[in-house]
Amino acid sequence: MYDTKLNTRRRRIDIGLEAAVAVLFRSWLLWNLGFALYATVSTLYLRQIGASYDQIGLVLGGAAVGRTLLSIPAGILADRLSPALILASTMALPVLGIIGLLASTVWWQALGAVLVVELSGLGVPALSTLLSASATAETRTRAFTWLYTLAPQSAFLIGPALSGLLADAVGYGVVFVAAAACFAAGVAVLVPLVRASRGITDPAPDVSTTTTVAPSGADVATAPDASAGTIREALDHPGVRFVVLLHVLVPLLPYTGFILLANFLVDERGVSVATIGLFGSVSAGAALAVGLVLGRWRRLANPFTGLAICLGCGALALGLVWLGGQFVVLVVAVVLRGALSPVFALLSVAVAQVTPPHLRGRVFGVAETGAGVGDIAAPVLAGGLYQTNPALPLIAGLLTTAPLAVWVALSRNRYGADDDAPGSLPD
Repeated sequence: MYDTKLNTRRRRIDIGLEAAVAVLFRSWLLWNLGFALYATVSTLYLRQIGASYDQIGLVLGGAAVGRTLLSIPAGILADRLSPALILASTMALPVLGIIGLLASTVWWQALGAVLVVELSGLGVPALSTLLSASATAETRTRAFTWLYTLAPQSAFLIGPALSGLLADAVGYGVVFVAAAACFAAGVAVLVPLVRASRGITDPAPDVSTTTTVAPSGADVATAPDASAGTIREALDHPGVRFVVLLHVLVPLLPYTGFILLANFLVDERGVSVATIGLFGSVSAGAALAVGLVLGRWRRLANPFTGLAICLGCGALALGLVWLGGQFVVLVVAVVLRGALSPVFALLSVAVAQVTPPHLRGRVFGVAETGAGVGDIAAPVLAGGLYQTNPALPLIAGLLTTAPLAVWVALSRNRYGADDDAPGSLPD
C-alpha cells in the first residue's frame, strides 16, 4: 500500500486524469524532454562527424528497420505480458543509445547507437494498450491527446530551445548527457506503475489506491477472450486496414519533407542552430494549442477530421518553407509544422475507435509496423533527394501530403464515430 499523504498529493496533481494515466503523463513528459534535446541536434551531429546526407538517411532508416521488425512481436507481447514493464524497459534503451552515440566517431558507428534509441518505439503498443485499458470510452480521446500530444509538445516547448543554446555554447556532448538524464528520470517515475501492474489481462492499475481502473462498459460488452483474437481477424475490418495504411503514409509523406528541415534551414536559409532550437519550441507551442483544441472541441471528436486538418497544415508548412525565405514566413511555416504533430495521437485514437478491444494490442503492433515502414523509407528518400537538390524533399512532401489530407477528409464519415464495426466506440 502507498502512503496516504503521498496518495493525497498525487490526487492533487493528477490534473483530472485517471491515476494510471496521470503517472504515464508525468513519465512521458520527462522522457520526451530528453527526446526533444536529442532529436533537435541529432542530424546536425551526424553531419558534424562526417556523414553525408545519404548516410544520414541510411542511419535513420536503418535504425527504423530494427524497430519495425520487432513491432508486431511487441504488440503481441503487449497483449500477454505486463505493458508497464515492457514500456519501462523500452524507455530505458535511449540511455544506452546516447552512450554509444557519444562514443561514435564515424557515421557507421552512430548507426548502432541510433538503432538503440529508435528501439524505444517498441514500447508504443504497450503504452497504447495501457491507455486504452486505463481510460473509459468517454475519456479515451482525452487520454491519448494528453499522452501523445500534450506531453511531448510540452517537452518540446523547452527542449529544442535549450538544446540549440547548449549546442552553440558548449557542444553536442552536453546536450546528449542532459537527454540521457531526462530519459532515466522518465523511467524512474514509471516504477510505481510497474510495481502495481497486474499484467495485460487486467486494466492498468490506479497507483494512488492500488486498485484497478475498470474498463468501459462498451469494452466489457464487446471484448471476447483475448486468446481468440488474431491479426487476420482484425484486418478483416476495412476501418482497421485504412488506419494501418495511414500509419504507413503519415510518417512517410509529410516527414520526407521535414526530416532534414533543420539542415535545410542551416544550409539554405542561413539559420543558426540556436534559432533552429527556438523554432522547435515555437512549433511545439502550436502543437500544444492544436492538441488542446482537438481534445476539447466535440466537433472534432472524430479523429479522422482532426487528421485531415493536421495533414493540411503540414502541407502548407512544406510549401512555405520551400517558397519563402523571409523570417516571418519561416515562423508561420514552423507554426503550421507544429499543427501537424497531433496526427500520431489521432492515429492512436483511430485505432482504438475502429478495433475490437480484445485485438487492440495486436493492431497497435501492426500499426507500429506500418509506421516503421514509413520511418524507414522517409529518411532514406529524404537523404537521396536532399543530396540531389536540398529543396526536393520539401517538394515531394508537399505534392503527396496535400492529396492525403483530402483523401482522409473524404473518408472521415466512412470510418468515423458512426462506424458500426464490432468494437467501435462512442464519442
